[in-house]
Amino acid sequence: MLVKFLMWLNYHHLYYFFRIAEEESVSIAARKLHLSQPTLSSQLKQLEEHLQVKLFDRLGRKLLLTEDGRVVHRYARNIFGLGNELQAVLKGSSPSYELRLRIGVTVSLPKLVTFKTLMPVHQVSQEVKIECYEGKRETLLSKLGSHDLDLVLADAPFTAEVAVKAFNHRLGSSQICFYGTPSVLKNLKGRSPDAIRQAPFILPTSNTMIRRACDTWFEAQGFTPSVVAEFEDSALLKTYGSEGYGLFPAAAVVEKEIKSNYGVERALLLEGVKEEFFAISLERKVSHPAIVAITSGAKHSLR
Repeated sequence: MLVKFLMWLNYHHLYYFFRIAEEESVSIAARKLHLSQPTLSSQLKQLEEHLQVKLFDRLGRKLLLTEDGRVVHRYARNIFGLGNELQAVLKGSSPSYELRLRIGVTVSLPKLVTFKTLMPVHQVSQEVKIECYEGKRETLLSKLGSHDLDLVLADAPFTAEVAVKAFNHRLGSSQICFYGTPSVLKNLKGRSPDAIRQAPFILPTSNTMIRRACDTWFEAQGFTPSVVAEFEDSALLKTYGSEGYGLFPAAAVVEKEIKSNYGVERALLLEGVKEEFFAISLERKVSHPAIVAITSGAKHSLR
């Protein structure tokens, strides 16, 4: 059945669909393709009938891809991109096809960790365009499931909290430390768990993994911290901490950057407390060159 389907897939129709999707308009695509609008509409209708799915919804004058349309568009982009690459290779020139990597990053994931994670992408031989979106974990996972994202970076593994078949790729982990400005640290009577009991704290919100880890540590030490502020966004938390309002937790793997960027020093290493980092994809074995670079490069950058 698969072979029969491939034999009958009309790639002219698929290309016309691709151009319509890129322009979000039949009329604009028709003008650029030098075709009449009725002709292009007819070609699109034939493709929908063949695939037995609706590819677009209309919103005013715009055409918006349906969920099935987004899937088809993703494959069409890869198909025609590879076609361009094939022609370039046969002509003896370097492929001009640009890979696109659409990444979702949870707001709680440290920005400096995200930056380190993405650096290996720039070592890929083929040019890669990164599109990075930040958002709530559930929202990003849903977008992954609808093929609007290629990868989600998070501080916790996927546990089927949304109806998506996804796979975890552990990138690494880091010890957690408390950091503070010199003005905060000078009021501490040392750098021990007992010495920081009376310090003000700036903590992540309770829905983050690092906050849960910190709460477990506080409980083990037998004290309740004085919390002056809570932030879900890791960068905002550090910015607030850089103004001297209290101690804040952060991953030691980016300690050099934290000290340099925020003007803070380490107050205490939390023994036995770690933050883990994960890439979540729809593939058990990743094939996208940029994602392969991320998962393999993390072994060196996140340790």
